[in-house]
Amino acid sequence: MSSVRQIQFPIFVRAKTCGDVTRYLSVHDLRYKLERTAVTNDGYEAWDATGARLSLGILEPMWLKIELQDGPPVPAELATALAEYAEKFRVNAQRSDLSAGKYPEALEQVETRKSKPPSQVA
Repeated sequence: MSSVRQIQFPIFVRAKTCGDVTRYLSVHDLRYKLERTAVTNDGYEAWDATGARLSLGILEPMWLKIELQDGPPVPAELATALAEYAEKFRVNAQRSDLSAGKYPEALEQVETRKSKPPSQVA
């Protein structure tokens, strides 16, 4: 008996142009916050909560199609995307969080520190 994998939320999306990583808690959020043109032009990389690669595409009438890519999850790719995003803001992402699959926590650490003025960052 084969098991069917399902997308696990949250979904993490990296904009290829700038490297920013954003967490989305629902398909609704993705539909309203991603740029249609960027999806059409393959401008994003996406992973689910397990590190499984996702394909983003266009499907009418709702416009956004999200599918799991073939193959096993590759959490190291998501961890690398988050670590690179953290470096962009000179935030030392906790490697222990990344290696343990605590992606929401790692992203929150970056978001919290990047929103503080440099004088308040420890």
